[in-house]
Amino acid sequence: MKPLHLLCALALSAMTTAPPWAQNPADGLRAAQVEERLAAIGNLEELGHENAEDLLLSVLDDDDWEVVERAAQALGRRGGKDSIKVLAGLAVDAPLRRVRHAAARSLVKIDPEQGLERLLKAVKGKRIVEAAEALAAGMEALEGEAELGKTSKLLENDEGDVRAALARAELLVDPSPAHFADLLARDDVRVRAAALETLRGRATVAHLEPVAKLLAGGDVTDVVARRAVALMADLATDTGARPHLDALPPARAAEVAALILYEPLEASRQKLARELAERAAAADDTGARALSIVAFERLGESEGERLKSLAVDDEPRVRLRAAQALGRVDALAHRAFLVERLVAEPDAGVRRELATTLGRRTLAVVLPALVTALDDADWGVGACAAVSIGKLATVASVEPLQRIRNEHEDWRLRAAATVGLGLIHEPAAIPPLIAALEDDDSIVALCAHEALRRLTKRIDVEATREAWQAWYDDGGSAMRFTHPEDDAERRAKYGYGVPYGEIYRGLDVVVLESRADHIQELLERQHIAYRLTQSSRVRRDGLHPDAIFVANCTGEIEAGDAELLEWYVLCGGQLFGSCWALTETVARVFPGVIAKVDTRSEVLDDVESFPCSDDSPFLKGVFPGDTRPIYHLEGAHLIRVLAPERAEVLIDSPDAADVWGEGNLAAWFRVGHGVVLDSSNHFDLQGLAVAPGVSKPDQRRAYAVDHMGIDYARLRDLDASGEDVWKNAARAAREVPDLSAFRFVTNFVAARRSGDL
Repeated sequence: MKPLHLLCALALSAMTTAPPWAQNPADGLRAAQVEERLAAIGNLEELGHENAEDLLLSVLDDDDWEVVERAAQALGRRGGKDSIKVLAGLAVDAPLRRVRHAAARSLVKIDPEQGLERLLKAVKGKRIVEAAEALAAGMEALEGEAELGKTSKLLENDEGDVRAALARAELLVDPSPAHFADLLARDDVRVRAAALETLRGRATVAHLEPVAKLLAGGDVTDVVARRAVALMADLATDTGARPHLDALPPARAAEVAALILYEPLEASRQKLARELAERAAAADDTGARALSIVAFERLGESEGERLKSLAVDDEPRVRLRAAQALGRVDALAHRAFLVERLVAEPDAGVRRELATTLGRRTLAVVLPALVTALDDADWGVGACAAVSIGKLATVASVEPLQRIRNEHEDWRLRAAATVGLGLIHEPAAIPPLIAALEDDDSIVALCAHEALRRLTKRIDVEATREAWQAWYDDGGSAMRFTHPEDDAERRAKYGYGVPYGEIYRGLDVVVLESRADHIQELLERQHIAYRLTQSSRVRRDGLHPDAIFVANCTGEIEAGDAELLEWYVLCGGQLFGSCWALTETVARVFPGVIAKVDTRSEVLDDVESFPCSDDSPFLKGVFPGDTRPIYHLEGAHLIRVLAPERAEVLIDSPDAADVWGEGNLAAWFRVGHGVVLDSSNHFDLQGLAVAPGVSKPDQRRAYAVDHMGIDYARLRDLDASGEDVWKNAARAAREVPDLSAFRFVTNFVAARRSGDL
């Protein structure tokens, strides 16, 4: 037992070191340090105080927005009638969306009837968009346990944001199937999308009939269909859902089947997905059969035989996707079939994918078939085969690739063979790579040099045969190599959260200089090295598959550039395009997968963007918290998906679909060993430089938080810098760039460098 004097001393010490709010909450709320003010608010919320409401109201005009947000949240628990008017004003007039929504949620918790009445009245005022969004936030907090006056007339508002928010609020009050059906029946993309999003996690089987009817109709945008398919997939295994699933067209059934197969893979979900996919696979519709493959691929190894049957479909589109899928589910088990198809397949595009599929480290036995494919009549098949021979990672791969590099007349085959040599990771591949430095074609020599740099981690050796031979003779011949699949450190090095500079370190970033977009300016602000090229100069400036290639809008290229870019992607390169580059670069080099949406006029708009997947690794960090990036579209080429079984849409916008007919903003697909990604917006011309309706410093600060993902800590650092960052748009844009598009590009780069792509 401790002596009495020691206990007294401990008690005195605790009193003297306690934070201000432990003795007087008002002192804590006025503390100089934000952390102390936040702690005091937390204490008032948790422990209460006879003057808690007045104390919390007193800090709603704090200079720090996080303090204001936390005080607004705490009033939901400790506030009373004196808080109603203040919170109602804050819910509509606060500069920050998250503060407005916090105030709205607390307002309706204190007094649902009066709170909703005030918000509904505000919807008819000047700040109609903010009021409508606050009303929806308040209704969500009440989970429908309230009455709401009629807003049907307000659903005719010209503002899409207002219609979407009001539809959400209405549906939270009355989620009945009849009301939901009425909203879906409206020929209004914003209302339909909002209704479908609102019922995710709230719908029952009784809601599925209008969804199935919507999907059965021919005139529905991708943006709406995507949300409808997701809702169907959520409820697909519930009792009573099957008749609605059976009413879907085969292609839509295949889309639902694919979504059902996200984790967890319960047996009942697998069974249903298989049945839906089988119906699509048996359909007359080529697109439906192709889409069924996505579901079979996700079902995995058990579907090998079904995929093999689709690999001999009458249509090349179906056979191509099946060839890709067989490699991903179990190329080893189906190697004999894949080799047989490589020989028998009449379509060159499909043969390219078959040759790519066979490029697995575990498939050394297919080397003879790939060697034969080197002589294919289509150069692209030979190029894909050469890279695949390298990916077999066996010493036996060296000789055929060396022969092609030494003897073939076509630079595309010699360059592909050089790329393949760089993927073997065996000492025997080094002398042929050194010899390739003297190839007559500059692309071949560049590929050899970059492969040697990557393998040896020697970036200081000149790009000459003499320099590399000297390195080899001076001990380089004894060097041994670790295959990337065995390099655990590599995966961690490029994982999520790694600084941009580290992800791009040592990477050759090639930027097509153009008239509209300028990603190079964004790269400079991030201290990332790059080199510029121009139309008709890409070959002269050099390109290799270890590099990334960014086609700025407008993306106009010459025929020679297109040929080089096709070779580059087939051999493993990453091609990124923005805006017009969809048409001028991407669709020109690889037609038939994605294309430009035909619009009534030039697309000039600012639209809110949404993620199309909850768990895509390519969207990490793009939508932090409640952030909704605004895409500034300046003559944008919105994306029309021609082959949905191949192209995945990552980001879309109901705003864009409502005004322009479609709202796909970013999509990607695989070709050969490489990847193509397109974004409808510019990579650089975004954010505070072009923010709509933003002219004052506080508006810029709010925009950075609401739409660019700036957190409160970063905001405080910028405010404390003494640089007056927010004074004008040009300075704010320079100091606080919008990195939304850059983040998903970087996720692709990181996935490639870590070996995940």
